[in-house]
Order: sequence, then C-alpha cells, then structure tokens
Amino acid sequence: LGPAAGANQRAAQHTHIMRTLTALLIAVGAAAAPATTRQLSVSRQFVECGKPDKCSEEPKWADVDEIHEVRCCSDSLIVGWTKRSESCPWAESNGPEMGSCHEDKTFAQAEDVCAGADARLCTAAELQSGCTQGTGCGHDRDLIWSSDKEPPADGQYDCSGCTGLDCFETNTCDSSGPDGVPLACCRASPSSPSPSPSLSPALSPRDTA
Repeated sequence: LGPAAGANQRAAQHTHIMRTLTALLIAVGAAAAPATTRQLSVSRQFVECGKPDKCSEEPKWADVDEIHEVRCCSDSLIVGWTKRSESCPWAESNGPEMGSCHEDKTFAQAEDVCAGADARLCTAAELQSGCTQGTGCGHDRDLIWSSDKEPPADGQYDCSGCTGLDCFETNTCDSSGPDGVPLACCRASPSSPSPSPSLSPALSPRDTA
C-alpha cells in the first residue's frame, strides 16, 4: 500500500474504534441511569355473584386473566332467554346461541361468548339486581364476569386498548404517557372521581325511552 492508502486505512480504523467506544459509553450510561417508571393501571373488570348474596366469595375487581363463569345479557328479545323484570335485560347461561355452559373463562373469552350470541356481558348492576339468577349452569353461586371496567385512579394511565377518543366518558385522552413516550392512553380526570360499579337496579332502554 502507498502512503496515502495506508493513512486512509488508519483513519478508517480510528473512526471505527471511536464509534465503538461511543456506543459502549452510551450503553453503560443508559444501564446506570435510573429507570423511568410509568404508572399504568392494571386492567380489571368487576365480577359479581350470579344470584345476589349467594356466593361464598365477595364480588370484586378481577384481573382480566383470572377465570370466572359467563352469563350473557341482551337489550333485545332473544327467544328462550329470561327477562326477570321490566328493568332487566334478557339473560341466559346456556341457550342455543351460546352453545353450552361456559366455565373458567378469562374476560376476553367471556366477551367472545356473548358476542357470538349477539349479546353482551351483563353490567354489575344487572347481576346484583338478580337479572341472571336461575338461568342455568349452576352459576347462581359463582362470580360472573360483568362489563364494568375499573376506571384508572387519578394520575394513572390505562393503555389497554384506548385509542383516540375511545375512552371513558369521565376521562381525558393524552397523546403521551407521563414520561413523554408517545402512547394512546387514557388518564382519569382529576375532577372526576373513580366510582365503583353502580349497584342500583338497571333500567332497560324501554324504561328510559
């Protein structure tokens, strides 16, 4: 190699070494820096007894990966389903539309069961009011998945599927999390407390029309 070529090669080697050292220093600094924590609320849904006051377990907020039983509700008539009062929707545990009884399901699986029957999960208020009791499968003494989602506490961010304006009515949307990382999250509005599920008797659309 000529003098010029040799000089260029040494310069390239020097540049490569410096880039490698810089990358190592950045990596070491990142590892040593304290981790930035983002407060995220755990996604939980309310599970309520299939018949009021008949369960050995207390109704509670349950992690969505827990397994519980399924009963479904419909705001419109489904033949064979039970409507216990004017304030109740039509309810069922194992109608033909549902295929069979559904036990030990996660929340997502429970949602799919009801959606497959052109129905929905019942609200906690509907379950507490006894709208699903006696509909079969022995679930009167079991905790049943409800559609009530636990709102995030003030200062916490719920990133479980919230996008754009698809948020709780009492919450405000943020385009980034508390550490500035772009996210589609929902934050509890400081002026809006996080209520527990309403356990007052629910009214059907017919009653509120």
